[in-house]
Amino acid sequence: MRSTGGDGQPRRLESPHVRRMVAADMSAVCEVIGAAFADNPSTLANVGGDTARAEQVMRNAVRIAKFGRRWSHALVVERDDAIVGAL
Repeated sequence: MRSTGGDGQPRRLESPHVRRMVAADMSAVCEVIGAAFADNPSTLANVGGDTARAEQVMRNAVRIAKFGRRWSHALVVERDDAIVGAL
């Protein structure tokens, strides 16, 4: 797969890699999930249509309700040393 870098030149993207989430991934995972749900109609309805607030609420919710629990297990998807997905 190809993409362009900041200089507009094509660069090769690393293939996605799936692995188990570790504690050090928490902030990046919460950012990904927050961004994914920021425009979700249900989330927006709960925050009066404010997408920035929706993103913040979802970041906090997934940290507390899912990924912050010690018995919770999750997978992350990395590409080019960045977390781009979580399950």
